[in-house]
Amino acid sequence: MPATDTAASWLHAYHTGADLPGGLAFRAALDQADLDYSPDSLARIDRLLRQIRRELAPEPRIFMEKTGQRNFVLLLAFYLGTLIARHTLQRIDWYHHDELADVLPADEVRKLPHSMTTSLACTFRRDGELSAFFLPLRPLAGILFRGTETPDLAAAAESFLRRALAAAVLVAPEPQAESPQQPADYAADALQRLGRLAGIQFAHALLAWQAEGRPADPQLCFETSAGRRDQRRVSSRLDADPVETCRARMAHPEPDWVGAVASHAGHVNLARFRSSAVMLEAHWFAPHLAVSVAVPCRPAADRDAVMLHSPRVLQPAMQEGQAKIFAQAFFAGIEGVKPGLWARHFVAETDPAELAWRQQEQVAAAQGTACDPCAALDLGALDIARCMSELPADQYAYAEVDAPAAERAPQFAPLFGALPALLAGGRVVWGHLVLTSRLMFHPGAESHPGFVVYDPAGRLLPAALQVVARRLLALRRTASAVHAEAAPDALAAAITEQLQNELSCAAGLAVPQGISRSGLLLSSIWLERKHLPAERLSARFFPILVSDATPGRVMLLPARWWPEPVLAHWMAAERVARGDDWEHTRAALAAPRSDAHSRALAEALEAIEQYVAHGMTDARIAQLCAQGSAGFTNAVDPPPRAWEWEMDAHLQAAAEVYLGDVARARAHGDALPAERARLVYVCAHMAQMIALYRLLLREPRGFAAPAFALDPAAILYVALGFAAGCDAPARQLARMLCTLWQRDDAYRAAPDAQARAAFILLARHCNVTIALPAPAEAAPALEALLEGDLWRDADGVRVAAALEAACSEHTEIAPPGPFQCLPVALLLMLKLRALAGLKHLQITHPLLAPPLGSWGAGVELAAALDPLLTSLRARLQAQGCDENAIAKAVLEGAPLGLTPTLSPEQQAKMAQAELLMAQFSNAAETRRDSALRGRRMLIIGACAIWGMLLLWVFFQLR
Repeated sequence: MPATDTAASWLHAYHTGADLPGGLAFRAALDQADLDYSPDSLARIDRLLRQIRRELAPEPRIFMEKTGQRNFVLLLAFYLGTLIARHTLQRIDWYHHDELADVLPADEVRKLPHSMTTSLACTFRRDGELSAFFLPLRPLAGILFRGTETPDLAAAAESFLRRALAAAVLVAPEPQAESPQQPADYAADALQRLGRLAGIQFAHALLAWQAEGRPADPQLCFETSAGRRDQRRVSSRLDADPVETCRARMAHPEPDWVGAVASHAGHVNLARFRSSAVMLEAHWFAPHLAVSVAVPCRPAADRDAVMLHSPRVLQPAMQEGQAKIFAQAFFAGIEGVKPGLWARHFVAETDPAELAWRQQEQVAAAQGTACDPCAALDLGALDIARCMSELPADQYAYAEVDAPAAERAPQFAPLFGALPALLAGGRVVWGHLVLTSRLMFHPGAESHPGFVVYDPAGRLLPAALQVVARRLLALRRTASAVHAEAAPDALAAAITEQLQNELSCAAGLAVPQGISRSGLLLSSIWLERKHLPAERLSARFFPILVSDATPGRVMLLPARWWPEPVLAHWMAAERVARGDDWEHTRAALAAPRSDAHSRALAEALEAIEQYVAHGMTDARIAQLCAQGSAGFTNAVDPPPRAWEWEMDAHLQAAAEVYLGDVARARAHGDALPAERARLVYVCAHMAQMIALYRLLLREPRGFAAPAFALDPAAILYVALGFAAGCDAPARQLARMLCTLWQRDDAYRAAPDAQARAAFILLARHCNVTIALPAPAEAAPALEALLEGDLWRDADGVRVAAALEAACSEHTEIAPPGPFQCLPVALLLMLKLRALAGLKHLQITHPLLAPPLGSWGAGVELAAALDPLLTSLRARLQAQGCDENAIAKAVLEGAPLGLTPTLSPEQQAKMAQAELLMAQFSNAAETRRDSALRGRRMLIIGACAIWGMLLLWVFFQLR
């Protein structure tokens, strides 16, 4: 994963409570430091680092060898760079040391020898242009490993933040304030007149900005000795640099000018955020005064939604009395142009809603994305009653919540009882998650409860709710402090008590006014997985249903009815989460096969051995029938064959374990293990033949359409078998699976992007016409390779670049499953290119960077079988599993024979297979006996050593 994606995924994982690969040291201390991306958090991190320095005196090499501690330092580096980027509204990109040559001048790279502090770097870009370069590990390592001699972390960041902290703030006078006093001297009179002129020009600039919906062109306002004032706009279409044109005019004023003010759009870095600003450069000519003022503002498409903050005097440094005179005159000038203009648009910089909007703006700038996707949405227009009425009858269960048994969660009974009323007539508002089980952020089957904060009036956006959610969660962390207060806030104490237990059920607890004055509520919510995109949490905000008829009870709005921008935002977050999952899965491949997978393989092979040796016993069939696990009943006609009951499940389990071995070899940089890959395919091939047989007999047996439908992912095993050399059998099975798309009820779901690509490639290779639905989630890079058969292009450079992009895309959208770390559709493309004699491609992405090895000559299915699977196939054939008949039934519509006919040749093969099985069993028994003898010898030897040791101790004591 590129460093930029790694930074985003790590920060996302930390803030959502997920685990980092290898763990994270000092996590509790980091939580106390409250990494809220404010510059104030740098001082808290600084104190934490210096505390670690004092208590542990860490040595760099030893400290960084431990994965959790290294992750701690890297996470802080990602956080520090991202904080700077967010605050300064710049896009951030991350690079490893060996990538810097692509972004920095050669002489700059030569100044950065490879070391721990230069191993990670970031660049900041504004409007696509590189503006700064930063090595965040330098100040972090300096504080952690050198201590007091290193400057504070805030000082290191301030060179990038460049906040106007020392600038004098101009405060608007109260409405009933006294009129400005007459200045006592000539200089004070000039300052007052200049302040009034600056206020007048600001009002005109702001009105022009509002009228045009964009920053107005620079303007020049001047006052003559006769008291006449005039404005002139300096057009950017006529002047190469209109701001410099204004400055030049003020440097050489007209003879009758006594003062002039130039206004233009700019930015100012405030304590909490960077803001757009109207910049004012004011000059009084006799006596000479020069004042530079920035008025922070947030423009909006709606002229009445513009936000203004307190002006700053950037130059010169004014004394308190001078600032007061200038401020009174400045705001008087604004009132003279448009009374009430300032008061109507002024918002304090500490306003929670404004800070929430600014936070959204900062995140969007750092990630290079658009700002709050929810701002333009009208949730009130969603009519849940109409949505429910339009839901097909056979899908009505989708909207319902699969509540647990009452005895398991009796406290949630009132919540579940209110859900029908919410679905019948609830209204939709935004909700923001406060707390839930971490399991909800990972794939799974069980749903869990959580706590959500919301505005029952539906006024606040997720960005504003997020601020409140964080404050409420902080109450949980500081529960002891809340209860220890002399006069604890009753509402805060009640919420704190509820949040201590994730399984408690809250019903509309009022959020304390000390946290929010917007009339917000906290309620429990049941997070039904089937109502979430991708069936897990990818973000912390979502639409919810509320109703005055069921106060305090809320329900997650099923994702089918979410607005498209919200779904897009969630799926983007889901891709980041999947990238994290991919990293975890790939990291796990570095270890040998787990005990669980080895046990699963052993159980599958043992079941196959038992079937080969004894067949499917009547007792086992009765047991499976009682359990209902195979989908059959005793009354099925035609009756199922013995191998139809569970043999496909055992074969599929073995295929998945073998597939993990293939992915593990590729992750280690080895060539594609063709023999093991063929073993994956033959297991899946036989399992698929059983599935096809049951599908063909589904209607005669009277099963409903969904029963025994095929899994589209089966085509991926076929693609792997084709790539590994089982060309002929894989081609035949691919033709069958592609042909079945002509039947509407053959498959249980649409294929995902990778399976769809494999279907398209194999269908074209087999000359089968196929019409596939679009995947549920788009894969643009993979689609680009398929478009116009780009993968077959003779220009290897183009195809290699497209494959690189598809590999990166695979890490983001590959769904969990056995093919998560094996892009088999891309392997299939490379195999087909090799068959067509096209140029070999060199790919650098780790998914395809290891050489694939020689494709080799194709092998028949029988040659790919091991002794156990050879015996199994012979028994299947003897009991009526005729692969040729199944193929003819699928491809030609031929009737399927129901009685096994064993020719003399098949009987000979069966006898040979039984002999091979006997040999296989004898060899296995010999290996087990040898292992037992070895363990006995080890036990005897260990006992002898302990006995001698005890004798030696006895004689020593005497």
